Amino acid sequence: MRFVVVLAALLLTACNGGPAAPRTPTPAATGAAGSSFDLFPTPSEAAVSAEPTPRAGPGRIAFSRLQSGDNVYTVFTINPDGTAARSIGAGTFAIPRWSPNGRLISISRDLVKFGSQTGSGSFLTIENADGTGVRDLARPDPSLSLTCTTWTPDSLILACEGWDPSRRGREGVYTVRATDGGGLVRLTAPAGGIHDVPGDFTPDGSKLVFVRATYTPVLLGELWECGADGANPTKLTDTLTGYRVSVSPDGHWVAGNANGALLIFDLTTLATEPRKITIPGGSASSPRWSPDGTQLVFQFVKKGATAPDIYIVQADGTNPRPLTLDPRRDEYPDWGP
Repeated sequence: MRFVVVLAALLLTACNGGPAAPRTPTPAATGAAGSSFDLFPTPSEAAVSAEPTPRAGPGRIAFSRLQSGDNVYTVFTINPDGTAARSIGAGTFAIPRWSPNGRLISISRDLVKFGSQTGSGSFLTIENADGTGVRDLARPDPSLSLTCTTWTPDSLILACEGWDPSRRGREGVYTVRATDGGGLVRLTAPAGGIHDVPGDFTPDGSKLVFVRATYTPVLLGELWECGADGANPTKLTDTLTGYRVSVSPDGHWVAGNANGALLIFDLTTLATEPRKITIPGGSASSPRWSPDGTQLVFQFVKKGATAPDIYIVQADGTNPRPLTLDPRRDEYPDWGP
């Protein structure tokens, strides 16, 4: 397989505060255009891939759809109004994340059954936003498992949840280069075999917000932050949250979830309890902010169902609506710039 690498850095401006209410929406960058590219097409995807070129909109949303009992997922992008869905790749336990410059998508996955590096233990795939230019990064440490879900604002580095199945004590957040998977750096070192799950870097790139998974039976943990180099790890609040958290584009808010509700933490007044967004009729988790900070995309399981769908809600909790409605599991959404 031949790979094309396209990388560009985007200078981001950080804001150190924000209004208590959601900001007025502003136009965002349109989704990348290009032809559909499905690594592992299946007949059932023909309908959602019928429109090959995304329409202009406030950023495309990426998500993964479970295709089989072997944890094989297909990664899709879709417009925020639910149109122009198309598959761009596949893999096991696939978690897609947009680069901040909107040019690339990382897919953290197990490639043992896929691609040209069968059995290599590759841990990460990088591709262009339209599914072209696919390249599999080589694992920087053969015994270290890495799930990389967080980009630095300059789109050059990825932060990863790391652990060694053969040796306890290597748990923590690590970073690698997005160009080749090299340059492995350990940022955090929790005690007692606890995992640290990266959420987002702050908009200025100076800090990383992450979850220390202290209550694994209920999939909840403590909200922490550290410097971009791992310095001064600090617990932010005693309120527990799910493992997947997201920092708002203005750096003011952190979105998480607990007990079926979305949680909105105010980074400027963490002594107060987070605001709850409860979606009637089911359980919400894994929120990610829209590019303008006025909405959230998340996965939602209806009462009595087992498979989640992708939903959108205003940041004030109004107007929840489905983006996908499929009998299979739709998970791990991320809203591109």
